[in-house]
Amino acid sequence: MKRVLIWVGAIVLLACTGIVWLNVAAMTRNKQRVQRIGAPKPELIEAISEARSRLAEFDEYLSKPKPTDRFALRSTFKSEFGNEYLWVKDPIPSPKGYLGLLDQKPMAYKANKGELVAIKRADIVDWMVRRDGTVIGGFTEKALKAGTVQ
Repeated sequence: MKRVLIWVGAIVLLACTGIVWLNVAAMTRNKQRVQRIGAPKPELIEAISEARSRLAEFDEYLSKPKPTDRFALRSTFKSEFGNEYLWVKDPIPSPKGYLGLLDQKPMAYKANKGELVAIKRADIVDWMVRRDGTVIGGFTEKALKAGTVQ
């Protein structure tokens, strides 16, 4: 009986160890997609300002879409750990802003990828239109990819 309990204990321990390693691997993979920006840099503030000042341009594209157009908004989502900036796809205008589907899995904001969310215009930090193979907008993306925001 003692031997059986030892074997069962060893199997449970190995299974738990495997689960812990899978969770660590998943967390590591998710952290690689997250870019901490710390205090706002002037380049990022400028990119957000440009996106907001040109939001009417986004609305114009959204009001007259081509069949192959793809639309996205990046918005601030508040969580207990601070702000998280997430992309929302397929936005549609609503009385207070937009409704759309989260296009990425949040790290801190309590929602799931693909979940319908409401966005206030004041929380928008970027927008993007993919039309005929060209990206229009994506101001914060350009600043982040250019390495100007550390």
